[in-house]
Amino acid sequence: MNKLQILIVIVFLLGLVGCEQSPSNSDATSTESKTIESARSNPTPTDEKSQTSQPQNDSQTKPSPAANNGETKPPESNSPATAPTSQPESMDETTDEATPNPTPTASDDRAKPTQTKYDFKPDEEPIVPIGNFEFQLKQASLKPEIVDPSTQKRFSAKTADRPSSYLFVELNLTNKSDRTAFDLFRYQLDCGEGKLLPNAADAAVAYRNTRNLNVFAEIQPGATGTISDGFLVPDSCLASDAITLKISSAGEGEGEIPLRLK
Repeated sequence: MNKLQILIVIVFLLGLVGCEQSPSNSDATSTESKTIESARSNPTPTDEKSQTSQPQNDSQTKPSPAANNGETKPPESNSPATAPTSQPESMDETTDEATPNPTPTASDDRAKPTQTKYDFKPDEEPIVPIGNFEFQLKQASLKPEIVDPSTQKRFSAKTADRPSSYLFVELNLTNKSDRTAFDLFRYQLDCGEGKLLPNAADAAVAYRNTRNLNVFAEIQPGATGTISDGFLVPDSCLASDAITLKISSAGEGEGEIPLRLK
């Protein structure tokens, strides 16, 4: 074979090889173009994350409807913002109890002695015999003033040199003898300190009278009347628990009637 023929054969073979390689290159080019088109139409997971990152951030700042419905937020009992606060059971008991009946202070006691608001009466009404007479306490009460029934003159305890009240005493007096007698007794008040208070001079005229007999008048045998007497008593004496009415007479003897606060 001469050189020309060899050259033709080589060219022919090279042509065949070029034909075989051309389809594979076109396939590779086609595959590469398809891959690029697929990447454009179907982004990779990395692209999806970059494309959806903004909506995810929006969901963090704006709660979803499910969160508003209470599906994702914690229970209200564990939330400090919604936890119920404890309140006192009764606010009125600490603010009002107050004082429907306040306890009087020491200054109130000095200004208005509580003893002057009550009547002095014995637990019982014993009959006290003195000579030919029998005495029985009918009533003992405190008054800020007394009035002379005959002249309507008023005697006020406010004119005393110290806080005082009038102690008004009524006694039933009976003559147990068989002869006419006279009421010649002295009435004094003992505060329990050994100091005797006489009946008030201004009150004696007003209240040393009786319904059935007059002072120093005759008392018929078996007759019973009511005699009244008044005493201007300091409040310090009224605070005593041993106030006693002392009755005495030179010719009849003496006796005591306790005045206890009921």
